[in-house]
Amino acid sequence: MDGDKFDEDGEPSELLKSRAKSALEKLREDRKTLPIYTYRESLLDAIEKHQVLVIVGETGSGKTTYIP
Repeated sequence: MDGDKFDEDGEPSELLKSRAKSALEKLREDRKTLPIYTYRESLLDAIEKHQVLVIVGETGSGKTTYIP
């Protein structure tokens, strides 16, 4: 184990936790820029109400990463 990344108990260091948190926050912010984000609530409602739903969108619109 790398001493800079893990403490003596094998737990992630504070620096590693901080970097992971920053990366997660950036990912969350980036997801909000995807075109599908605007339709998130209406899509989730439609998914809940319908047994089959076809979602069409351009490559990179967020279909795969945003829709459950």
